Amino acid sequence: MKKRVFSLMAVVLFMSSSLDINANTQNEDLDTGTCFDAAAEAEQNFMNNMATRFRIIPRDETAYNVFAAAYDACVETGGPY
Repeated sequence: MKKRVFSLMAVVLFMSSSLDINANTQNEDLDTGTCFDAAAEAEQNFMNNMATRFRIIPRDETAYNVFAAAYDACVETGGPY
């Protein structure tokens, strides 16, 4: 009887640990961004800083240039983070 209880507990612990590892792996996959996300964040930060510090709203062309430069830099370095 003790062997069955022990083996059952071992199986339950093993299954729960493998589920935890799988859940952590999936969370890491969801957390990773893309270069597009990094560039969009850089563009938004630039727009917010220009609006709050200098009280101006840059033209769309300027915002696009910031996005393009951030995207190109991200691709050249091999990833967003």
